This record gives sequence, C-alpha cells and structure tokens, in this order.
Amino acid sequence: MDPVYASNAFFDVLETYPDYTSADINDIAQQVRRSGHPEAYRDHETEGRLYASALTGHSGANLLCTLDEVGATASPSSCARGELARQFPRATESGRVTSSLDSAAGAAPQVPEGAGATALVLDPGGDETLGWSLANWAVARAADDGVVQVSYRGRVWDRTAHGEEAGAWGDAEGGDPERVVVLVSGR
Repeated sequence: MDPVYASNAFFDVLETYPDYTSADINDIAQQVRRSGHPEAYRDHETEGRLYASALTGHSGANLLCTLDEVGATASPSSCARGELARQFPRATESGRVTSSLDSAAGAAPQVPEGAGATALVLDPGGDETLGWSLANWAVARAADDGVVQVSYRGRVWDRTAHGEEAGAWGDAEGGDPERVVVLVSGR
C-alpha cells in the first residue's frame, strides 16, 4: 500500500538478477513479482520509460503537470504524472546537490503575484542531467510540496499558467541558467 516502500522492495530484488538491465522489462518484472497477469507489465512499459527518462534528467524539460492553485483542494488525478513520480525515490543524487539561498534573489524568476513564494536554488554543479532530474522532480512533487514555479536552462514550469501553457514547460526570461530555481508557496 506504500508506493515508496513497494518500489524500493521491487528494485532491491530486481538488482539481484544478473543482466537485469538488458533483460526484457516484462519478463524480468514477472520474475521479481510473479504476477497472476504475467503480461501486465508490458502495458505500462512506455509510460514507465518516459517517467524514468524525465526523472533521471535524460529528456530535459519533459515532465508535465497541471495543478490547481496552491491551497486549492486538488483531485487525485490533477497531477497523475507527479503522483506516479513518488515511485522513483532514487531519481536524484542528493549528496551532489547544494542549496544556496543567498543567491536566490538574483537567480529567481519573477514570483507570481500573490504567491508568497520562497526561492530554493539548487546547484547541480554543472551536471545538466542532474539539473533536469532535479527540475522534473520538483514538478513531480509540486502537488505535495506547494511548488509554484520551477526554472532551469531557459525553461520554466509555472503552476499558475493558463491555457496552452498550463502544465507545460515554456521559455523563461532571465534567471540563472546553471541552477535549478524552485519557488515554493509560503501558504
């Protein structure tokens, strides 16, 4: 019932199989779980690969999430990708990430009016893959953590965007291209 525990337990067993990284995903998942529906894993392979690519930073600004305003009661499906992202707790290497609130004022994008947000600036140390992993992870956690906006490498995800921009990454003006800037609501 706990997706974080279940995911970690799955990966702990998965890693005991030789050549699991090159095995057929459905077949190796069936060896680990022994499901009553042995072909069911194949149905989720494409979606799983997309999430894994976004959350490990290999596909840039690729995780999309449309949410209500911070503080509004959200339906469980309002950010399906963000909710599923909790299943990838190993997506970042937290030991390599540094936080620098001192530089937040100069690096933060424009705070949306009335957001009452605080900027968290994450320095991936020049590792663009890690930077995108952190940026997509912040979007995935937006519903639970009150994230209002995320920017990195000239791209921005804005929770308050409407219309065509809602839930998607757009072009950012200004900001620090080398750091991931996450605005978190103070409400």
